[in-house]
Amino acid sequence: HTHTINDNDTQPTVQYAAATSSDLESVTPQLVAVTLSNPSTQQVTVNYSVTGGTATAAGTDFTLAAGTLTFAAGITTQDISIAITNDNLFEGAETIGLTLATPANGTLGEQTTHTHTINDDETAPTVQYAAATSNDGEATTPHLITVTLSGAVQGSAKVDYAVSGGTASGAGTDYTLASGTLTFASGTTTLDISIPVVNDAITEGAEAIILNITNPVIAT
Repeated sequence: HTHTINDNDTQPTVQYAAATSSDLESVTPQLVAVTLSNPSTQQVTVNYSVTGGTATAAGTDFTLAAGTLTFAAGITTQDISIAITNDNLFEGAETIGLTLATPANGTLGEQTTHTHTINDDETAPTVQYAAATSNDGEATTPHLITVTLSGAVQGSAKVDYAVSGGTASGAGTDYTLASGTLTFASGTTTLDISIPVVNDAITEGAEAIILNITNPVIAT
């Protein structure tokens, strides 16, 4: 005689332990927990993949290939391990969107998507002139005024510049310079304002141009 005991337990559901998580860029790897609703006597598997977010994969911000989590019998928690790239660029908080799919010996729970945030450990850079004063001979043109960022950004940084005073005359008399905007590309920390200078035959002594920078914008 064979007597069968029919199990009255349903297959476990598999889902992320939480909808969101976060950690500092300096921490690696960063772990995202996936859980079963109850232990199983069978091995349970579930696939995961990156399906969105603002962070860049392939080692730029993080490295994570699509894969499969395996829950041995009796195990109810496994982690997705994300390798993080700790660079020196200011980039702000960036996200990784993860999704679970195609479980075996289990069913998907409600929390099948997860957003993990990498919190940047660099502060927003400052923008300023490299020096308070500069000078060059009238015979040299253009004259270059250096503007610097205190740190590189991932994205871009912009700052406006304009003539705000001085004893030299613009509009082609002593020099020509319209108001403008400097744009620092990703990774760039130094740019120059270029001033075309008029080399005339008039004795006029040293003349000054006063420049201001305003409205810095950091775009990550």
